[in-house]
Amino acid sequence: MLNFLFALLIAPILLFQQPNFRIERDIIKKATNDSLVVDAYLKIIKSFNPNQTDSIANYFNKALTYTKQNNYNQGETLVNFNAGKYSVNHGELSKAETYLLAALKTVDQKKNKSLKANILNNLGVVYGKRGDYELAMKNVLMSLKIFEDLKDNDGQTSSYIKLGVISRLNGDLKLAFSHNDKAEQINKKLKDKAYQIDILNNKAILYAMQGDFDNALKMFQAGYDIAEKGGLSFISSKVNCLMNIGLVYKEKGQYEKALEYLQKSAEEAEKGNLPNERIRNQLNIALLYTDQNKFEASNDIALKTLVSAKKASFQDLVTETLDLITHNYKSLNDYKNALKYNEEFFAEENKLKNAQRDKEIADLQSTYDLKKAQEQVKLLDQLNQEAIDQRELMILLTVLGFLSMSVFAFYYFRIKKLHHEISLQRTLLIDSNEIKNKLFSIIGHDLRSAYNSTLGFLNLLKDGDLNKEEEELFIGKVITQSQSALETLDNLLMWGHSQIKGTKITTAVFEAGVEVQKNIAFLKDQFLAKQISIEISDQCNVPIKADVNHFDFVIRNLLSNAIKFTPENGSIKISCSDYGQNQQKFCVADTGIGMTKEQINQIFNTDSKSTLGTSKEKGTGLGLMLSKEFIELNGGKIWTESELGKGSKFCFVLDKG
Repeated sequence: MLNFLFALLIAPILLFQQPNFRIERDIIKKATNDSLVVDAYLKIIKSFNPNQTDSIANYFNKALTYTKQNNYNQGETLVNFNAGKYSVNHGELSKAETYLLAALKTVDQKKNKSLKANILNNLGVVYGKRGDYELAMKNVLMSLKIFEDLKDNDGQTSSYIKLGVISRLNGDLKLAFSHNDKAEQINKKLKDKAYQIDILNNKAILYAMQGDFDNALKMFQAGYDIAEKGGLSFISSKVNCLMNIGLVYKEKGQYEKALEYLQKSAEEAEKGNLPNERIRNQLNIALLYTDQNKFEASNDIALKTLVSAKKASFQDLVTETLDLITHNYKSLNDYKNALKYNEEFFAEENKLKNAQRDKEIADLQSTYDLKKAQEQVKLLDQLNQEAIDQRELMILLTVLGFLSMSVFAFYYFRIKKLHHEISLQRTLLIDSNEIKNKLFSIIGHDLRSAYNSTLGFLNLLKDGDLNKEEEELFIGKVITQSQSALETLDNLLMWGHSQIKGTKITTAVFEAGVEVQKNIAFLKDQFLAKQISIEISDQCNVPIKADVNHFDFVIRNLLSNAIKFTPENGSIKISCSDYGQNQQKFCVADTGIGMTKEQINQIFNTDSKSTLGTSKEKGTGLGLMLSKEFIELNGGKIWTESELGKGSKFCFVLDKG
């Protein structure tokens, strides 16, 4: 499919001008009106260049602290909303979601309907960029309903354009056309040129996806005509439309026309100081020659493009250009140069992937730091409240003479309670930091190690120097590494969901035996791989009252652990029995390596260390920690019995149905 240059999911971008803080800082120091202070903070933030991320983050934090200390909910909503928009535009999606959800929580549902709609619209952008199209569609539809009630044509047009993009990315082209038609109808009243260009580009892409290149050309040409009349303010749209027209002609096989428009787009990009688009056009022209089997002409341009892309630090363009140069040299049978540029391609591709991974980890870290800062602000608020309470205590003691002892006792216990709560908050912060360290340790070591090993095995397979027996051995190792990484990811996702959104319980009555058999079937390949026999008691066919998803997770995790630590030709037994009058006990016993007393004492803790299995299987320790949490949330308990060298038995109890 054509690689169209068009921003599909966008959020409003903060404009900036020359910084002039004196007036705004005076307002912050002297104003008694909360609205004026928040407005001053936002003006200072907008005066920064968008790339001054540290300064912008600092002022967002100052503004949020002010609104919280003064209980100014409307201001807190505005600051979180603007911080969310800024984070979206800089690709910090986790941070953006945190800010926008906080804004949605505090927005006045009656007085600020338009603001709520804009928050939902931006959340739709966040989820759309993540690829969660169902959630993106849900949020944008909610914002559209509010804009319709408010008869806000601008908001409706923006929402329909986003719905069109989401529908297209989700594969529903018919619905995408419908949303764009509705956006076009409403925009006839607005006569907004930027919206009209977006709509025409979206329709052009839809026509191209259906193979209707003639209509795609008409749409792109119409968008170009509008941008041409708009002058410098539409230079980016003008460049993009010219490039897209060239790409359509390339797809139609009309190479001279394609070259004409791509060169024109590059010239306009040069005039408009758009280096990314200029270099992208150079690469497209090189690709055009490759399509015509003019490999030497293609490389003449591609090598110059590579120099420009490196100089501008456009890593994605560097990688794409190296890939094209490698292909051209292979086609010319120049294998020496093909190998040279292929090695550079892999090095740059790894650099790009590492940069993306580092950005994702930094995004997670910043989101964690933001939540930690919010918790610290809450802690400071409690300390301030304690000081106020103490001052009130002294006033009451002076004024109310003979009641002093009773008042003193009342406030004494109240302050003691506050100290206790603060102590709990500090403990939670320490635990949170320990869990964070464990999370990044898993991401940085376990997952990275697994994928590095897998990549190494695949490179060996790709070279084709292995015999069939060696290939089967390495394929088995790739499967084992991938299963380990997948289990780690599943546990991380389950843990992350419980930490960020809290663990929800959906209690129901279900047959325990059915769920146990289902999980045995799911792990069948792992049993067979180590030739482990499995035995299940008939008493397990009993109704249980709990969350079936939690029960499945615990059973699957205990069975996985048993397989991991049981040697080949070993056995695993699942037994069930009554536990008191109203509970049922489930046990998973293995003939594995067992544990020491120290390991038993630490097995369910967050700081427990994972041990390699009998076949060198890896783990993270998250599974048993989550199992304990789920069992206790369902009103049960879990424990383990083990003896080193003789195997282990994990048991838990839940209410009968």
